This record gives sequence, C-alpha cells and structure tokens, in this order.
Amino acid sequence: MLLRSITAMVALLLVAGPVVVAYSGETPGKRANYVTQATPGSSSLKQSSPVVPQQGGDESLTAVPRNDQTAPAPVLSAEPQSRMPTSPARESAAKFTVPGSMAGLGDSITRGFNACGFYADCEERSWSTGTSTEVDSHYLGLRALNPAIDGKNFNDAKTGAVAADMVGQAKQAVGQKAEYVTLLIGANDACKPTESAMTPVQTYRQQVNVALGIIKKSLPKTRIFIASIPDVKKV
Repeated sequence: MLLRSITAMVALLLVAGPVVVAYSGETPGKRANYVTQATPGSSSLKQSSPVVPQQGGDESLTAVPRNDQTAPAPVLSAEPQSRMPTSPARESAAKFTVPGSMAGLGDSITRGFNACGFYADCEERSWSTGTSTEVDSHYLGLRALNPAIDGKNFNDAKTGAVAADMVGQAKQAVGQKAEYVTLLIGANDACKPTESAMTPVQTYRQQVNVALGIIKKSLPKTRIFIASIPDVKKV
C-alpha cells in the first residue's frame, strides 16, 4: 500500500528532562565510580569513596573504603562541551524558548473531526490546538509552561485537506506569526479508491517541502512538529 511507503519526518523535543549517566573507571590499584546528574542549566560529577584491597590473615583480599585519602569530587563545567556526551536534540532543547503562539496545519484529524460526535469538526478536542482537558493536546502542554500562549492556538487545518493545501495553510500560520506549528497531512492523499488516484510520493514530498519553506523563510525561529501519517483504519 502506498500509504506505508510515504515517509514522514519526526519532530523535536521541547523540554530537556533530567539526565543521569553513570561512568566507571578502574585501574589495577584503585577503582572509582562516577555518577553524573545533569539537569538543564546545571551539571555535576560526584565521585564515590575509592576502595583498595586489604590483605587479611587468611591471605584473602577484601575491598574496604579508604577514607584517609578521599579525593575531592571533580566538577564538570558547562563550557567544555567536548567532555560531555551531547546530541543535536539536547542542544536544541536547551536553547528552546516556550512559544507564545501556535498553529495546527492538516486535515480532519487536526480538526478533531467527529471527536464530539455528530460527524462535525471538534476543535476543542484537537490533538494539536485543543482546549479540552479530555485531550492532552500540545496547546495545553505549552500553556502550562507559558501562560502567554493562552488564546493563541490557531487551528488552520481543514477537513478533507491534502498535501497540496499545505501552502495555503502555511501562509495562514505566517500571518498569525505562529511561534510553533504542528503539521499532520497525508491521509487523504493515500485514501483513494485506486492506487493511481493516490498522490505520488514525490509530489507529496514536494508539496510539503514548499509549505515548510514558506514558514522557514518568513518565520525562521518558528519550531515545526511534523507528525507521521497515521493508519487511518485505526484512527
């Protein structure tokens, strides 16, 4: 099925959570364990008490703490990043500012179609911009972090939309100066009576890329979350 062949891009982390990394270093004469506990904006490295072998009467070796020469706990500076494991996602999240406005682009899924029943749009239950507490929407999550976004959740999606409609929706988001954008599109491109009627993969990719380019050019600091095309039969 062509639906399975349409590739999708995945988005970015919004908030960097606590990170715990363990490191163990060992030499013939001593053994030291380090535990790094890092949270956004802070980093520390703790060293446990070193242990040394002690010879007992039965000539067996027993490891006991050596408290008289406890080394001071070294501290990792936030500046020499080359010494700490990093990733583009973590670096991006560390610099991320919680947006003060957002827009949802896409089709009936983003509109929350039939989520309230009666075969009609139900924006309040949208996974993207929804306001109902019955749905853990992106909007509610962002509003909990930044109250300034309240009321600035624009739903530009249209029931029945296809990838070709994303250019128009992207222009709407630009006009709204959305600082965060979600995009979920493709179900209607693939759900056709015949395979020949489906949107070709290359055409789909080109149409989505044009829409993304419009946002990037006009709103270079805006973050975009691109959701995978769902299995419509399971939605």
